[in-house]
Amino acid sequence: MNKLTSVVEMESRISQLKKDFKNQIFAIDPNNNERSTTSILTEEEMLELQNAWIQLTIWKQNKISN
Repeated sequence: MNKLTSVVEMESRISQLKKDFKNQIFAIDPNNNERSTTSILTEEEMLELQNAWIQLTIWKQNKISN
């Protein structure tokens, strides 16, 4: 596997994790939209939470596979 393939696979993985994160947020209260569910967080805080969740998920997956 070359370096470019690794980068593309990682970007694809992160993109999927972003979708998974949004699904988790919607699962908190499926009757509300994303904005009302997370109304106490700013957009910046939401992105920070998303990034932390992605990093934790990747760390867990790597820990399990090693």
